[in-house]
Amino acid sequence: MVLFSGLYASTADSEFTANESNEFIESKALFQYLLKNGARYNDERIALGAATRNLLSVNKSVTNKNLIYSLLAMLSCCEDAVTSDIIRHTLEIVVEFTEDDI
Repeated sequence: MVLFSGLYASTADSEFTANESNEFIESKALFQYLLKNGARYNDERIALGAATRNLLSVNKSVTNKNLIYSLLAMLSCCEDAVTSDIIRHTLEIVVEFTEDDI
């Protein structure tokens, strides 16, 4: 179990799956990268799933930029050092896959 913003998220209910990722074209490369790396990024997939569900719960589109905002909000509410590190690493991965505005 990993603690995200006061809620416990288990792998079963918070992991972002391949079926869910197919809906989000802009973020597809990001989700495929995390899924392809298997257990290496398991915690990051859980964090990304939580961030995605946060966006969907407020009817926002799931884009890399919105994921960044959602992860930052999760990070600002997090008091656990280990969970904060997982969210920071997830944030780094999302930023790496986000194209710059020109």
